[in-house]
Amino acid sequence: MNLSDIKKQLYRLNPEARISYVKDNVVCYYADLPDLRVKFFVHTNDMGNTMFEVKMDSKYLIRWIQIQ
Repeated sequence: MNLSDIKKQLYRLNPEARISYVKDNVVCYYADLPDLRVKFFVHTNDMGNTMFEVKMDSKYLIRWIQIQ
């Protein structure tokens, strides 16, 4: 599955993303697709004044996607 397909599935299915851990100014979220776990690494300096919840819609985190 390529990055474009993964993004399409994230928009279509919109699985819930959850915080996995926080380390060295990076918040790691993960979301599960049917065949893949997708991780999002959000740097705290990218957050600005935006509220980042423990659980979020994964479509809001696509900017920080990391495929493992």
